[in-house]
Amino acid sequence: MSRTPLIPNAQQYILQYKYCTINSDDRDIKKYPNAAEFEIELPQDYVNVQTVKLNSCSFPNKYDTFTQSNNNIMFRFSVRPYYFVSGISYLDSNSESTFSFVIEEGSYTPVQMATELTNKMNLVVSEYISQYGAVYYSDFIVEYHEVSGKFWFGNVNSEFTLDNGSNIYLDELIRSNTDCSKRSKYIEFINWGLPYYLGFAQQDVTATPATNDTQMFYKSRLPWLTTTATGGMSHIVIANRKPSLSSPSHFYMEISGMNNVDETMPYSADKFHSHTNETNGIVNSCFAKIPLLTDESTTWYNERSESYMLYNPPAEKVRRIRVKMRHHNNRLVSFDQFEYSFVLQFGLFTPQNEKKYGVYVPESVSQNK
Repeated sequence: MSRTPLIPNAQQYILQYKYCTINSDDRDIKKYPNAAEFEIELPQDYVNVQTVKLNSCSFPNKYDTFTQSNNNIMFRFSVRPYYFVSGISYLDSNSESTFSFVIEEGSYTPVQMATELTNKMNLVVSEYISQYGAVYYSDFIVEYHEVSGKFWFGNVNSEFTLDNGSNIYLDELIRSNTDCSKRSKYIEFINWGLPYYLGFAQQDVTATPATNDTQMFYKSRLPWLTTTATGGMSHIVIANRKPSLSSPSHFYMEISGMNNVDETMPYSADKFHSHTNETNGIVNSCFAKIPLLTDESTTWYNERSESYMLYNPPAEKVRRIRVKMRHHNNRLVSFDQFEYSFVLQFGLFTPQNEKKYGVYVPESVSQNK
């Protein structure tokens, strides 16, 4: 004798949305000290998952633009100083010395950057000439020309060269690319060193004698470069373009198994891509692209997103997720000690029992409709 099930399986489902808020401080901090990359267990099993969507997120809006990991705090230059102490020339115009220094890590306004470069350039030369008993060197002056929006490098007495084409920047780039957190062969055309952020091309620039036009800085009626040494001559270098000192405009969120956004990669000048039509883009590279506010006075910001992952057929179960926050070159975002949070929306297929109702509508009622 056949048995008829009491509740027939009608394969009917209701789409239900469930939300889960995730805070970076909830991770196992001992196992994942860096808030930019961690794995966390969700409060429950999310079954029959059709979609996972980034519903909202809250991130800090303060990021250091210039750091050791960004390879943009070192600067290199050469100078032929004409320096006199008590009538004795310790270094003359026929000798050239090359110097390197690093700026303090952090974020800068253009005026702050000009002050930092002025101080560091003079300091590194001062340390060199101190072996001859010379006093503090102060011939370098770096100014930010607010009208043109460019940096002006000047020396009141000596000719100098900004060694922007030095192999030391390439060596730093190669060293950083050996780090597993970086994408290999990150191109040399952008973000290759501090000079790039200051507005220079990747080539050496030798200073030229200051003219009447370049001597008269727009802020004052007096020359900003005044020769102080007998036989000295002021020289100047003006950056090729406007500087780029702002924080990143965006970063990327990866969630393992949920990445659904394709990402193009910067042009690569290697032999493979220059002789083929292959792209160096990445399919399913990330889950969401997170924009940053341009107003850096705001410490925190909130953002809604349309990023989602569609599962067809639905995913059987989601219980753990692995999160990674990175920049375009795969470098992890530095959140320092700031926390962040985001909300995931799970679209769940919940099975429903088949329900049939016999409804009697009196004829008199139906006719009056």
